[in-house]
Amino acid sequence: MMNLSQHFDKGHKGQQCPNYHHHHVSINTVSLDASVAFYKVLGFHECHRYSDKAVTIVHLLGLGGIVELFCYADSTLLPFDSGGVPHQKRIGLDHFALQVADIHAAYEHLREFRISEVAVGRTGIHYFFISDPDGNRIEIVKDARQFP
Repeated sequence: MMNLSQHFDKGHKGQQCPNYHHHHVSINTVSLDASVAFYKVLGFHECHRYSDKAVTIVHLLGLGGIVELFCYADSTLLPFDSGGVPHQKRIGLDHFALQVADIHAAYEHLREFRISEVAVGRTGIHYFFISDPDGNRIEIVKDARQFP
């Protein structure tokens, strides 16, 4: 029987595993303008926009990937903290992380956004959290670990 690491090393059913890379994170927003402006502060720029009667979709490129923003015309999105369920217990996206070389410079740069203090996590990574205009959590990390 193959263990999990062997499965990922060999690929599905012994086939060569494709070379996967991060492409995008998709976020529903209630204010497209506020969200685009926020992600521009993080170094993203708009590279594609689609719009019809039901939805506007904006792709923001930067930092090796895309943030995909959806703004629906006829829907009411539930707030991130709806239902009183802690974020750790919710199925689905909890947060995504962006890596920086200087955690303290990033902390000063992003001070105006609802952030936590810089901390050291259980895995040894220095981090803090910010929230975008819709309350989506973004972790800013400094990860100096070296992996083989």
